[in-house]
Amino acid sequence: LKVTNWFSLQNMAVRHQLKPWSPSHWAMVRRYADLMARNRQNMFWAPLGLIEAHKGRDGRWRFDLGRWERLIRTFLQAGFMWIEGGHVAGRPQWNDPRFVVRADREVPATDPEGYAYIAALLSAVRMTIERNGWKATYVQHVADEPHGPDVPDYRILCGIVRKCLPGVPLVDAVQNPQMGGALDIWVPLNSHYEQQRAQWEAQRACGDELWCYTCCVPGGRYLNRLLDQSLLRPRLMHWGNWYYVLKGFLHWGLNHWRDDQDPLQQSVVGHGGDLKLPAGDTHIVYPGTDGPWSSMRFEAMREGIEDYELLSQLTARDGGAAARIVRRVFRGFADYSEDVALFRRAHARLLGAASEAATRA
Repeated sequence: LKVTNWFSLQNMAVRHQLKPWSPSHWAMVRRYADLMARNRQNMFWAPLGLIEAHKGRDGRWRFDLGRWERLIRTFLQAGFMWIEGGHVAGRPQWNDPRFVVRADREVPATDPEGYAYIAALLSAVRMTIERNGWKATYVQHVADEPHGPDVPDYRILCGIVRKCLPGVPLVDAVQNPQMGGALDIWVPLNSHYEQQRAQWEAQRACGDELWCYTCCVPGGRYLNRLLDQSLLRPRLMHWGNWYYVLKGFLHWGLNHWRDDQDPLQQSVVGHGGDLKLPAGDTHIVYPGTDGPWSSMRFEAMREGIEDYELLSQLTARDGGAAARIVRRVFRGFADYSEDVALFRRAHARLLGAASEAATRA
């Protein structure tokens, strides 16, 4: 299972009163990486915003990838396996039909000027990952959550990125399954996956990979990892990932505390206008006195990922036994039991079955 939580490098400096990019800041980044790795996160994002861009008098773009490379090395040294290149483009507003790149100004990504910038940037990225031997473990984000009016522009943008990074898988959190061929790794909300399962599975049938994600939604009975939900939910999410053979999980908020937010005192924050982000959506760790503090939700999520690993090991020897154990507590992302005693019995059965299967092998 590939697992990623997007993080804020700025918050790692500001909340610990460190000068950005100082040796102490980099040491703090490593402490966050160590906690993430301990809790079974094995993929990390490398935001392209770390790459410094300069446009010369000749009109050509030049890039300094020093910080970007150092971030990647820091996480690989902490034991991470997979690298996510950050988003190439974004939308100024949610329903804008076109994506922009942020170079010396916001430029439509699929216009000639935007294309020239992307081609130069991704050429530098490609040379860097090839030189360092990272290409086999690198995936690339294009733009976050294409969903409706932006789909035509998104398809063009994916074509540009594929041309510039041949052989690199493209991945994004997406809300529209009608984009076949745009991506290699599709990451719908777990609720959207179930509600439109046949359409998402059509992508897998074509050779693509399926993950899932959660954020401020889904709510209600759907599994999420919000602060006001039972601690079984972030654990059962990964029983669900095994059940549906989903190969990854993504969440945007490791430590995205807002500037005016004390995460130890305030869990619900504004999100523009009358919108609010629900309890704990911005973060799953806390800024401690000497580094990041884990949360009960993060620990429950770790246990769920370890359960996924056990289920995968058992499946290799006795898939029927694994399925019977899971169905005792999970039948869907909104159809599961929060009976703790029942879950503990199922977990005990999993431990016993996995141990017995390993002994027989």
